[in-house]
Amino acid sequence: MGLSNTLENIVKIFLRKKYSSYEVVIHSFHKYFIVVISVGQFKGSSSSPKIFHAFIKALSELGEDIIAKKYKLHCRSGLAGGLFLNTAIQRAKEELLERDAFFYHYRSSSPFINVSKKKSLYIAKLNSNDSKNNVVLAFNQDYLKGNFFKFGMGSSRDLSSAQKKAIAEQKVLELNHQKYPDWFKKSGLPIDQHHLESNDHRNILKIKNLLKSSDVSKVRIFNNSKWVINEIDSPIKFLKYAYLDHPELLKIEFGKREEDGVLHPFW
Repeated sequence: MGLSNTLENIVKIFLRKKYSSYEVVIHSFHKYFIVVISVGQFKGSSSSPKIFHAFIKALSELGEDIIAKKYKLHCRSGLAGGLFLNTAIQRAKEELLERDAFFYHYRSSSPFINVSKKKSLYIAKLNSNDSKNNVVLAFNQDYLKGNFFKFGMGSSRDLSSAQKKAIAEQKVLELNHQKYPDWFKKSGLPIDQHHLESNDHRNILKIKNLLKSSDVSKVRIFNNSKWVINEIDSPIKFLKYAYLDHPELLKIEFGKREEDGVLHPFW
């Protein structure tokens, strides 16, 4: 029995419900393993230098997908899982800080910080609402030629770790789009009238302007005591899940676009 089949059987054992199909796909990228788990209509994927860690994180993301559809969440930002509740809470915080940092730049037209090129990727540091937390964005240069914006983000107190996370997440997304090109159409998510598709020429122009790198970070005021934390019932036997929110962090705005014509990207 191959490793993929072994992992598929592990998935079957730990899921609380039975599904119509199970698939585990393993890729390698430099020193990283990339694991994609598909169960029925649900999917989870992740990467790590160690295949066990990549598998656990992908299984955790699978659980997030199940929970998001169960509760009809428009967005999974702020929802995260882990072996321990504290781990899930920390991951959820990092995801919300990543989203907030990107929208801060996009909506204020404030250039990314210290933009660099690494092979086929742009790497940029973003202005995090939490000064102790580094947020990094990585995306493929082909986007500026009109392709969709497939990007990865990473968050960590250590800048190098945040960069590695962002690059690995971007590669996972590239592979997901190759294997599941119509994943969004089949996801069952509602149409979001507020956002443009990311390869709209206005969004491409916006990103080009944000790439005019700055070496200055604006100080942002953030109240770390305002986190709203909820524990969520887990669809996977040994994992814990948390759903977080924070009133001061920027959010994706679903629904009809406001009258002022502000354009936000649709990923």
